[in-house]
Amino acid sequence: MRFSLLLLLFFSLLFCLPGCGDNPDHKITVLAGRGLRKPMEEVRTAFIAKYGIQTHIVYGGSGTLLATMQSSNQGDVFVPGSLYTLEKAGDMIIRHVPVALHTPVIAVAVTHPPLIQSFADLAKPGVKLGIAHKEMAALGRSSEEIFTASGQYQEIMANVIIKTQNVTVLLDHLAHKELDAALLWSDMLLWPEAQGLAAITIPPEFNKIKEIHAGLLRQSTMPKEAGLFVDFMAQEGAVIFHNHGFEAIP
Repeated sequence: MRFSLLLLLFFSLLFCLPGCGDNPDHKITVLAGRGLRKPMEEVRTAFIAKYGIQTHIVYGGSGTLLATMQSSNQGDVFVPGSLYTLEKAGDMIIRHVPVALHTPVIAVAVTHPPLIQSFADLAKPGVKLGIAHKEMAALGRSSEEIFTASGQYQEIMANVIIKTQNVTVLLDHLAHKELDAALLWSDMLLWPEAQGLAAITIPPEFNKIKEIHAGLLRQSTMPKEAGLFVDFMAQEGAVIFHNHGFEAIP
C-alpha cells in the first residue's frame, strides 16, 4: 500500500517537472501536505499573479512526500504539515521560513445525545476512532504523541479502527459516519466537507501544536524562483493561511 502510493507520487512529480505548463523554463514544483491544499492553492494563484512563475504543487501525506523527495531527489520547495517532518529532510533543506501554526482537534459527528463530549471520552470502550498514519502524515505522529501525553495511550489506541495515509481521507470517513471521532487539524472544520461536524478542544497540557514552515530544497533546479516562493510563503502566504483559519506563529 505504502509502496504503491510512493510510486504514484514519484511519477506524478516526474511528469510535472520541466516540460509541462505554458513556460517550462520558469516552473517550480512544490511538495505540500495534503491538509494544506486549500490555502496552498490560493498561495499558488497569488504567487503566479505576482511573479508570473508557473508553479505546480504535489500534495500528499507529509511523510510520504518526504520519502518520495528523498528517493527522487527532485522538487524545489517542501511545505509539510509540521516542522518535525521538514527537519527530517536534513541538509536537503537550504533554508526555511515559518508560515503558521497547525493545531490538532478532535472532530466528531454531531449526534443526539452526543457520544463524545470531551477528550477523555476517546478512551470509552466501543468508540470508533480514526487517525492518520504516523509514517505518512504529520498529524499521525501528533495524534500518538497526544495520546501518550494524556496517559491513556493504550485505551485510546484500542479504539482506533482506521489509519489513513492523509487527513483528507480521514475527514471523508468521518463525514460519511464511518467513525465517531477523528483527530484533524482545526482549520479543516471550516471546510465545506466538514459540515455537520463539531470540534472538541484537546487539553492544552498535552496537545501537540505544530509549526508549518516552507523550505527551499537543495536539489532545486530553479533556486532563485523557488527562493521567491519561500519568501512569499513567509509574507503573503502567512496572511492567506491566517484567512483560512490557521493561527500565526508567535
